[in-house]
Amino acid sequence: MDNLTVSKETELSRLRTQVKNLAGPSAPSKKIIVDDTEAPKKPAKKKPSNKPTKPNPSAQQQSQQPQPH
Repeated sequence: MDNLTVSKETELSRLRTQVKNLAGPSAPSKKIIVDDTEAPKKPAKKKPSNKPTKPNPSAQQQSQQPQPH
């Protein structure tokens, strides 16, 4: 019984030292800085449209004239 206890204690101490060696020296954790202050975006420029703003006057005159029956 004593032999079993001694062997388990030595195994535990061996495993503890192995864990300490594998963990290594504790390095300071790196700080991650997130810059979330973005410059305001410039508004998009509006493209000039190629469509005429007023309909063709000759087309208006034709549609406004009464058609003979």
